[in-house]
Amino acid sequence: MIQHFLNIFDFEVVHFMFVVVYRLSVALDLAEGRISIRLVNFPVDIGWIIEFLSLLLLIYVVYIGFRLKNVLVICLSVFQLILMVLFKVFYPVTEPVEVFVIDTLSLAMVFLVSIIGPAILIFATRYMKKHQHHMQIKRSGQPRFLMILFILISAMNALVITNNIMWVYFFWQVITVCSFLLISHDEARESKKTALKPLCINMLGGVAYIAAAIIIYKARGTISIGCIFTAKIVSGFLLLYTLAVALVAFWAKRK
Repeated sequence: MIQHFLNIFDFEVVHFMFVVVYRLSVALDLAEGRISIRLVNFPVDIGWIIEFLSLLLLIYVVYIGFRLKNVLVICLSVFQLILMVLFKVFYPVTEPVEVFVIDTLSLAMVFLVSIIGPAILIFATRYMKKHQHHMQIKRSGQPRFLMILFILISAMNALVITNNIMWVYFFWQVITVCSFLLISHDEARESKKTALKPLCINMLGGVAYIAAAIIIYKARGTISIGCIFTAKIVSGFLLLYTLAVALVAFWAKRK
């Protein structure tokens, strides 16, 4: 019964991904190469919700660190929490009007994620059945595993089209947590140990990114990715801005 449901789920996810990419391609062509999604007069402050969820994810990673008794994960998480709170308190920013921007490059990235992601999903469905039989796991964990994988794919797509550097950070956190949960899925000691290494690397990248985001905001006066490249650098921040670019490059190499 569960296997039949998962097979249907696989098909629907693949179908959904390809429909989304096709629709975006058509819309992008009609829009002359650029689509922007704006949240004007939205009843809820989405920016605040994203920041709140970011804090919750960091708190969850702190919990993982305590549960696995890993000091490095705890320290990196707490440091990011401190930076986020300081940034919110001392630098109240104006959220970009354009929250998502789709151009040719971002569509190409969405296309790659939407092809590779479902392929992994299909392989994982077949693999999980054999893995559970090999590990003699009676209770199926496939639905949870596939749900996390679907969230991971969605976060990757959202990350490449967002126009807000703080939203990029949030989707990065989602990818980090999902990656850990996928690797440590069967709750075995060895899998948890294996999952800790990429978690530490991703959290180190997160520290670099949030530090870079603060510097970029101070240097450019905006958190809009589209405006960062056109806004003038504030006097005296050229060296720090160069450091921020280096930190972003370091962060990008962590994934």
